[in-house]
Amino acid sequence: MKKALYSLLAAVVITAGFASSGYADEVYGVMQSRFTDILSGSGSSGFDMTRARLGYRIKPSDDLSASILFDFVHLDSVSFDASGNAKAKDQRSTGYLIVGYGEWKSPIPATSIRFGLIPMLINAIDEPFWGNRFIYKSFLDQYGIAPIADSGVAFNTKWADNLKTSFAISNGEGLLFSQDASSLLRWSGLVDFSPIKSLQLSVYGDAMPSANMGTQTTVALFAGTTLDMGRASVELFQQSSQKNASGSDVTGLSIFALYKGFSPFDIFARFDSQSSKNDFSSKDGSVIIAGVQYPLIKTVRASLFFQADTPRSGKASSQVVLATEATF
Repeated sequence: MKKALYSLLAAVVITAGFASSGYADEVYGVMQSRFTDILSGSGSSGFDMTRARLGYRIKPSDDLSASILFDFVHLDSVSFDASGNAKAKDQRSTGYLIVGYGEWKSPIPATSIRFGLIPMLINAIDEPFWGNRFIYKSFLDQYGIAPIADSGVAFNTKWADNLKTSFAISNGEGLLFSQDASSLLRWSGLVDFSPIKSLQLSVYGDAMPSANMGTQTTVALFAGTTLDMGRASVELFQQSSQKNASGSDVTGLSIFALYKGFSPFDIFARFDSQSSKNDFSSKDGSVIIAGVQYPLIKTVRASLFFQADTPRSGKASSQVVLATEATF
């Protein structure tokens, strides 16, 4: 809890300091909570505050900006009694810096450069299209294919209204870990192309070599269409030598659709699946999510959905969830 308070205090102090400078700035945040009713499998029904974020952006000029974002999540550590039996999880929240970077935009060519603790390129593939993180994480993030943020530098270029490319060099371990002595950085690239206004095609790839082990490589393909009646997407990934372990290969598939024909309600469904070579991954299996979403007001959304998890090994589970998200 102290860490969360210190992080919040730091954000307030930084915000106050920049605000007094006269620069254009913005404080923003999000709060996500849910009630879960367990229908089958392990777990307990109940209420939960799943996530809170607090961020700040400052823009001294049209070409320069800086952003910081704090994430507050449950500790989820497990304590044990004198007999060695696990007790309830620690549900206190702690705060940490999830992104903190500066950005410079060059008009010719239309390129932006980010440096620091930056959002990684996987966020630009399916995160905006899915747009429902308070319900479930985006596909590549859910299966840990790449970190959502890391220390490094990224170059984003807009070649035309329908063509964008991005390239990044980062530590590779993600925002929660320091640089590993055996790691030789992660190199990642992304191409976004829209042949027609309603169609988005994305190709992502990365490579993370290791001084002592194999080279982890990732390829992800995304196709999404947006129409007046809704949107739909399909996404595939293949990762070879996961965590630089030779032969540890995984593949995944995600299909998502949202229908707007019953305004103001949106009806959605999503199917995720992952499989691994020789069944080494504990994340192997499939997930089905289906439900409705309703905007209570412009900044508050609610969703009632059903979720069924079918792991490759272990017991299947199902639940009904009422989730809410408030932004400011």
